[in-house]
Amino acid sequence: MFIREKTTKNKATGTKYIKHQLVRSYREGDKVRQEIVMDLGRLEIDPKDYKKLAQILTMRLAGSESLFEGDLELKSIADKVLSSFSVTQTLRSDREVITKDAEFLNVNTSSLEASDIRRLGPELIASSFYDRLKIKEQLLRCGLSEKETAIAKAVICARLVAPSSDLETHRFLKEDSALYELVDQDLSNIGKDAIYEIADAIYEAKDSIEMALIKAENELYPTNKRLFLFDLTNAYFEGRTLGNDLAQYGHFKEKRFDCTLVSLALLVDDRGLPIYSHIYPGNQSEPETLGDVLSSISSHLRQGLFSEDLPTVIMDRGIATYDNIALIESYGLSYLVITRANAARHYLAELRQGKDTFLEIKNSSNESIYIKELGDDLGGEMDDKGEAAEAGADLGAEGEAAESGAEVEVAESGAEGEVAESGAEGEAAESGAEGEAAESGAEGEAAESGAEGEAAESGAEGEAAESGAEGEAAESGGNLGAEVDSEQIVVHLQGSESMGIESMGSESMRVDFIDAGSLSAHPQANHSLGGESLGIDSMDTAPQVGGPQAKHSQSNEPQANHSNGAQPYASDSMDNKIKQILCISERRRDKEEAIAIGMQTKFQSAFDKLADSVKRGQYSNATTVASRIGKLKQEHRSIARRYEIDAITGDDQKVKELVLTEKPKVKEAAETLYGAYVIETNRNDLEPEEIWKLYMTLTKVEDAFKALKSNLGMRPIYYQLASRTAAHLFISVVAYHLYGAIALSLSQAGDKRSVHSILAQVSTHSRLNVTMLDDNKRLHNLRISSTPNSTQKEIYSILGVVDTLARTKKVIAQL
Repeated sequence: MFIREKTTKNKATGTKYIKHQLVRSYREGDKVRQEIVMDLGRLEIDPKDYKKLAQILTMRLAGSESLFEGDLELKSIADKVLSSFSVTQTLRSDREVITKDAEFLNVNTSSLEASDIRRLGPELIASSFYDRLKIKEQLLRCGLSEKETAIAKAVICARLVAPSSDLETHRFLKEDSALYELVDQDLSNIGKDAIYEIADAIYEAKDSIEMALIKAENELYPTNKRLFLFDLTNAYFEGRTLGNDLAQYGHFKEKRFDCTLVSLALLVDDRGLPIYSHIYPGNQSEPETLGDVLSSISSHLRQGLFSEDLPTVIMDRGIATYDNIALIESYGLSYLVITRANAARHYLAELRQGKDTFLEIKNSSNESIYIKELGDDLGGEMDDKGEAAEAGADLGAEGEAAESGAEVEVAESGAEGEVAESGAEGEAAESGAEGEAAESGAEGEAAESGAEGEAAESGAEGEAAESGAEGEAAESGGNLGAEVDSEQIVVHLQGSESMGIESMGSESMRVDFIDAGSLSAHPQANHSLGGESLGIDSMDTAPQVGGPQAKHSQSNEPQANHSNGAQPYASDSMDNKIKQILCISERRRDKEEAIAIGMQTKFQSAFDKLADSVKRGQYSNATTVASRIGKLKQEHRSIARRYEIDAITGDDQKVKELVLTEKPKVKEAAETLYGAYVIETNRNDLEPEEIWKLYMTLTKVEDAFKALKSNLGMRPIYYQLASRTAAHLFISVVAYHLYGAIALSLSQAGDKRSVHSILAQVSTHSRLNVTMLDDNKRLHNLRISSTPNSTQKEIYSILGVVDTLARTKKVIAQL
C-alpha cells in the first residue's frame, strides 16, 4: 500500500484542495489496477514520510505493529486516522453483505481487534419510545426535511440518554453514541451548528408538537381519569446573560442567588405525562401564570384531546390565590390545594383531641397519615388567638410563609433585604438584588421606615404579619401590643432622634429593641411624639403603638401584597361547597420537630453568649442591652417567640443579668401543629381519603421537575440569547415525554425501577467493529451489537424494545 496525494479544483472559485488517500495496487488479468482503501484527509507531514505512514497503516489493518511505531508523530496520525476512518471502496469480489447465513473463515486470531465501540442500550430504548410517540411524523407535518427529522431524533434522544450542552451533545453523537445508526439518514458529517438550528426549528413548532404528543400518549396509555398537576420551577444560567430577556434574578430555592434564572411552568396529568409547558423570565410571579395554563386546557378540551369529564386542577400553595381559585371556577373546573394561609393553627382544638379522632391511612411508604374532614363551624374554634398566632407559624408550613410563600418577609419596607412582595427567602424579586430591598434599593434598610428588620406596615418582626410565617400571626398579627405592666420597660419617643428607657419601679424588666426613626417614618403608625409611652411586648421586635388597639393596616382584612394584585386565597370567602381536610403527617412532624430543635439549639447558644457578655459587664447600658436582645430575637425570630427575656438591673440601673423563661402554652401549641396542614377542594363528591390521595399526586410534577433538572440537562443554561434558551428548555420537555412514557410503561408492568436506573443498567450494551485477517490476507470488518446480559434482556422485554440494527460485514483490504 502507498499514500497518494490528490488535488481537486473548485470550478466556480478556482480554489484547489489537497487530500491524501491510502491506496492498494492489485492485478486484474494482465492489468495492474489501484484501489482506494481509505481517505486520510489532508496530511501535514513531509512527503518523505508517506511510505513510513503507509507501512504503519498497513500493519495496523493487519492487526500488527510496524517498526516505524517509534515515530510518535506518525503514530499519532495513524491513531487519529484509524479511529474515524471511512472505507471508500470494497473489494470487487466482496461487496457489503448482511450476514444471515453461516459463513466460515480461517482467520488469524491474533489479528482480531474491536474498535469504534459505541453505547447502544439507552439509545435503543430512547429510539423505540421516540418512534412510538410518532414525533418524526409530526415534525414532517411541521415542514422539516427528512434529514432535519433525523437530526431532531438524535438530539432529543441524546437529551434523554446523555443530557448536556449542545456542543457536548455534538461530540457525544460523533464519538460515543450509536444514535446515528438508529436514524435513517447519514449524519456522520453534520456540524455543531446543525444541533443549534434543529432546536430552534423544534421550538417554533412547540404548540403543534405538544398537541401531537398528547394524542399519541392517549392512544398508548388511555385513561378516563383527568387530574392536572400544575407548578413552576426555575433553572439558573452560567455567564452574564446581558442580552437575554428571559434571564432575570428571582427566587431560587437552591440558593444560587448569584445567577440569573429562567422559569418553566409545567402542567402534568395524573399519569406523569406533560400536557402543557410555558417558559417565563426568572422573576415571574407564580400566581400570574395560571391564566395561560387554563387557556391551554380550554383549547385542548375544545379539540377533544381529553375525556368528556372536566379535569381537576391540583396546585401548590404558591399559586392558589383567591383570584386564581375564582378563575379556575370560571372555567368550570374543579381544584384542590393546600391552603396558602397556615390554616392548621385554627384547629388547635381538633389537633389536641388526639389522633384517635382522625382516620388513619397509609402512604406509598407505609407511613401513617391522619386525616379528618372539617365542619363548617370549626373555623371559629381557635383556642387562643394570640397563642395560635404565635405558635401556628413556627413550622406549621415547613418553614414557609403560608400566604406569601416566604420564610422571612416584611410588608413593604424591604427591611434587611427581604420583601413581602417577592415571596423570596431573603430576596427582592422585583429588584433581583441579593438581600436588598426592592423598593428602597437600600442595603438591608427600609427606605420608607428606616427600620432594621422591622415591618413598616405589619409591625411583625421583619415578617408579613398576615402570612403566618415562622411564628408570625396570620390574622391577628401575633400577640402584639401587650398591655404595659410595672415590669416592662417603657420607651419614650423623643422627637425623632433618640429614645429613653426608664424603670417602672422594679429591678426586673422586659426589654426590646426599637428604632424611633422607624416609627416616625411609618405612614400608618398611630402615635404621638409628645413623650407618650409605647408598650413593647417581650417577644415582638417590631414596635406596636398604643397597646392592643394598635392599627397595623387600614382594614382588618388580609392585605398581603402579591405581585399580580390578586388577594390571597381564603377559605371563608368561598361558599359552602368547599371541603376542608385536616391532615397530620408523622414524617412531616418529625421533620418539623427536627428543624425546631436545631433552631432552638442555635437560639439557646446565642442567648448564652449574650447573657455571659452581660454578666461580665461587656454590656450593661439598658439601651445597649435592649438593642442586643432585639437583634438576638430578630435573628432567631421563629423560636424566640416561645421565650421571654428578662433583664435584671441593679441600683445603678445597669443591667446585671439576663434571664430566659419559656412560654409553655406557646411551645405546646407550636408542637401540636407539627406535621399538620389543611387541604381544600370544591370536589364535594370525594371522601377525605380520596382528597388526600389526589393531592399526593402533585408529587408527579415534582418528580418531573427533578427529572428535568437532574436527568434531562435542563440546567445550567449557557445560552446568551432568549430564543436559544427557550429552545434548550423545550428540547428537555420533549425528552421528558419519552422519560414519562418509559416510566409509565415500567409502572404498568409492575417494575418499580426508575428510568435513570434502567438506562444505567443497559448502558454496557454496545455497538462495535470487529476486524480480522483471514488466511487469504483479506482484512474483514464486522459491525455488530454486543449480546445483552440477562438483566438487559429482561428490561428490553418489559419495554418491548428490539435491537433492529443488522450485523454487517465488509472486506476492507487485501494485503
